[in-house]
Amino acid sequence: MSAPPQENPQVPVQAGPSAHSSVTALPPFSQLIDPATASPRWLLWLNRLENYFCATRETDVGVRRSLMLLMGGDELQELFDALPNTGDKSDFNVAVEALNKHFDPQLNSDFERFKLRQAQQTDVESMDMFYARLRKLASSCLGLNQQEEIRAQIIQGCRSNALRKLILRQQGMPLDDILVLARSHELAVRADAMAAVRGQSLAAASTAHPVQVKEEQVEAIQTRQPSGRKVNFGGQNARTCRSCGYVHKPPMACPAKGKQCDKCGKDHHFARVCRSGKGWQGNRRERDTKVRSVTTEADNSSETMAQKTPVFEEDEDEDIFVISFTGERQQKKRPPPMSKVHINGKSATVLIDTGASVNVMDERLFRQLTPVPVLSPTTTKIYNYGGREPLRLRGTVEVSVSSEQVAALARFYVVAGDRGTLLGCHTAEELELVFFARQIYYSHAERLVNEFPQLFEGLGRLTGKSVKLHIDHSVTPVVLRHRRVPFHLRPPWKGNYNYSKIKE
Repeated sequence: MSAPPQENPQVPVQAGPSAHSSVTALPPFSQLIDPATASPRWLLWLNRLENYFCATRETDVGVRRSLMLLMGGDELQELFDALPNTGDKSDFNVAVEALNKHFDPQLNSDFERFKLRQAQQTDVESMDMFYARLRKLASSCLGLNQQEEIRAQIIQGCRSNALRKLILRQQGMPLDDILVLARSHELAVRADAMAAVRGQSLAAASTAHPVQVKEEQVEAIQTRQPSGRKVNFGGQNARTCRSCGYVHKPPMACPAKGKQCDKCGKDHHFARVCRSGKGWQGNRRERDTKVRSVTTEADNSSETMAQKTPVFEEDEDEDIFVISFTGERQQKKRPPPMSKVHINGKSATVLIDTGASVNVMDERLFRQLTPVPVLSPTTTKIYNYGGREPLRLRGTVEVSVSSEQVAALARFYVVAGDRGTLLGCHTAEELELVFFARQIYYSHAERLVNEFPQLFEGLGRLTGKSVKLHIDHSVTPVVLRHRRVPFHLRPPWKGNYNYSKIKE
């Protein structure tokens, strides 16, 4: 007859297999993955091992040593067996010290500094995340001021040019102030992005669902309403104006009266309601309008995408440059500045545009040059002022341009058709056709010196005038030593100094 089962006494839970089963084990440590980064990776793995021991409440040093070698994997076990002075099986600290001595000489300080200085903020990375990554990289750099290195890398590697300018405006801004400024800047950029998206949504909704407007809101209407739409103004019916696109009372003066259309060139209407066909616009506009200025745009697909999608990060570097324009109305009042030059020996009349940065030549003049220069391909886009379609470029040529005073070598962009030839600012200044008064001043002192030269020779003395010296007798007189002459100036000073010219 078997004895009755006895109840097990309650004992405190100790660290053992059951304690480790609920905690995920660490991945093995591999030295062969990247030997150049073995030292920082070992320190990181050892730190995670300490967290594992804290989570499992493991305090026995012998068990800690066994768990380290077990979870470290085969590579760590083979490496540990080859190390000297590893202690016995109960010495965990001695084993860790032996491994640290093995990995410490493998730390490449130059490589760690290189990684720190190559760090850049990514598009999906906030400033706090970037700062945390820099701190991790700087921890492996020995012999450096980590705070200064992190501060310098934030200035160099942040993705916002506007934030970089704000930091550089104040010399020696502390790292904490830089982080506070970066967080505020990110919040402002995020708010601008939300406002832009909200504005686009409201614009789309107002276009899809037109609403009735009040009289004081007429001038603020921006969306084009359907033609013939009626709006009631206090009992009076008003339609959408066919000249300006706005809704106003019939007696009200149309804002398009006297204005010129940017699309077809006719008067008394805006381009938004222009009813001229594209064919008419392309033919007549090309015949009547000559090149007055150009707009250059870099041939970059990313910039084209930036025009289609809203950009919420402010861009300080503009890639599109608009040059000044002389309208047709100003031509009637004042003739444009024209000048005769010789291009490869061919006499030509060119328009001087001090606001243009490039030279433009029409195809007719290019064909008349002898010999005809060789065209070089170009990716630059040139626009008429206010135009949306670029001019058709045949290429670029390097030609000799001469005026009555100077000859120079200049680059011209050849455009199709017979539009005329335009001379840019730099070439016109180089040919001495235009002059810029960069500094105008009038020196009154120089005129007096030239008019009375005898008064400005020698030491001079004042005669016929009495001078009163205002002396404060309450102040005790003090003897001041004369100013000493420097040693290297004493020989010429003694030879040239003439006491006889001093008259009391």
